[in-house]
Amino acid sequence: MVLCDDDVYRESRWFVRWSKPLTTIEFHINQQYGFAQESVPFGDAILESADNVKIGFELCEELWTAIPSHTRLAMQGVDIICNGSGSHHILGKSNYRINQLILGGSQRCVATALLDLNDTITFRHKKSSNCFEHLQLTSTEELCDGPPAWLWHYLRRSKMSGFFIPLSGGQDSSAVAAMVRLMCNKVCNSVKQRRERDGVVLTYWVNLKSLFSRFSFSQILILFLLVMFTIITHCLFKGVVELLFPGVVQYMAYLFSIVIDMAVTALLKIFEMAYGFMPSFEVVRINLFYCANFLFLRRTTL
Repeated sequence: MVLCDDDVYRESRWFVRWSKPLTTIEFHINQQYGFAQESVPFGDAILESADNVKIGFELCEELWTAIPSHTRLAMQGVDIICNGSGSHHILGKSNYRINQLILGGSQRCVATALLDLNDTITFRHKKSSNCFEHLQLTSTEELCDGPPAWLWHYLRRSKMSGFFIPLSGGQDSSAVAAMVRLMCNKVCNSVKQRRERDGVVLTYWVNLKSLFSRFSFSQILILFLLVMFTIITHCLFKGVVELLFPGVVQYMAYLFSIVIDMAVTALLKIFEMAYGFMPSFEVVRINLFYCANFLFLRRTTL
């Protein structure tokens, strides 16, 4: 068994690879779960149905190894090999793959075959699949849906109470602040829709406090976000945060700001005394105002 530890994946952080090929152990089931059986086999095995169809499995990373697991499974006489491969998010990847499949399809030979495993056609007609139209998102829509969802997923897995954002005014910290803002919108809207549609009251607990049942939306937003830290000018920071997170500046409990105007002025004076001239800088920077305008345009299009 091979685990993936490159790019954004760290599977060995959460799992230990199984080191005994084609070996299983009996895992005892807690009786309070109500299952009839007392134990279940756990490990590396090949499943065989009542009609002698063999099913094997391999991990995503094993497909790229020098000796992939499907080779061993094929030699064991496995009929169906399953590989639940996945890849990390890259902006525009879905559109690229669909377009590549359509435009490059004529350049390749495609072989098709029908595998009839005990009348599969009849079985599939008994339980038809739900058809849906593939939706290709624009780059803006994908950027506003994918990374915020991943931030929420990461927040749940890490069991942390929020994000620490050192705001410098540059594009990196500004983008993170914008993504966290979109994450809060996405989560709260999903909870609201689930409550109105199904009557299910979902909640999220931080420090033994239920956020969705005890706080308003703006308070939820603050508790999610923010420890925010800035070293830019205080007046500029408040104005920018007010643009990104309307109405929450007065409620922020974890907002730290260091006004460095006096320190910068002192350093420039020392430099002028030492070298006889005042340095000037002409650098075009993408700051928080750009992200604020982006969020404003995004909200007006929803």
